Amino acid sequence: MSGQYQQSEACCTIPPVITEGYKEKGEYKEYAGMRTYFTGPTDTNRTILVFFDIFSFFPQTIQGADIIASSTNSLVIMPDFFRGKTLDPSVYPPRNDEDKEKLGTFFSTVANPKDRLLDVDTIIDALKKEGKTNLGTMGYCWGGKMATLSGATGSFKAVASIHPGLFTEDDAKDLKAPIALFISKDEDAQEAERFNAALLSKDFAAKNKYKLYGTMVHGWAASRANFKDAENLKEYEDVYSRLAEFFNATL
Repeated sequence: MSGQYQQSEACCTIPPVITEGYKEKGEYKEYAGMRTYFTGPTDTNRTILVFFDIFSFFPQTIQGADIIASSTNSLVIMPDFFRGKTLDPSVYPPRNDEDKEKLGTFFSTVANPKDRLLDVDTIIDALKKEGKTNLGTMGYCWGGKMATLSGATGSFKAVASIHPGLFTEDDAKDLKAPIALFISKDEDAQEAERFNAALLSKDFAAKNKYKLYGTMVHGWAASRANFKDAENLKEYEDVYSRLAEFFNATL
């Protein structure tokens, strides 16, 4: 799996990033029992399911979904898997035992991966009833883990995980579709190496993509994106260019 990219067409064709006062391009609808952000064409079979991070619908994350929709000509949907029970930002990172308890409760209930994968099954069923079978998925932080787990179901043709939380070598072994893994300096680079090594024997190994963003903090492509920082803005643009290129090649 290569960590090097050549300049691609996608790098020159994604929309410019709006650094202030972003106006979302899509709309919210009730879907599969959840409030869901829809963006992109509805008459396409190419559909990408997005898992946000633990802070839910942030403007930087929504703009990312809009970028992917327009640069891949895909319908992009981002459900509220937490059903309005978003983690209080003041709790993370935890500063004391009370914060740790709240965080633990959140991940064992609202954000429990096993339970949320049941929601993914419901979404897949709904999409297939609409004739949408060319499916990809992507996620950030908690959502990166969820996207990777969803990639083991056999329902998705491409998976992208951006600054993921809690990714493991075993997750890689279970994958049934190509993956783009883009990590920050805050993720475990050695675990990423083991993750990548476990993918080498897969028949889709040549399609996998990987990059370590060594100057970026966890969350730089989603809720923690700081567009006033020139380096963060540059790397935000870079990762969405790579994501667009990946999905255009695999879906």
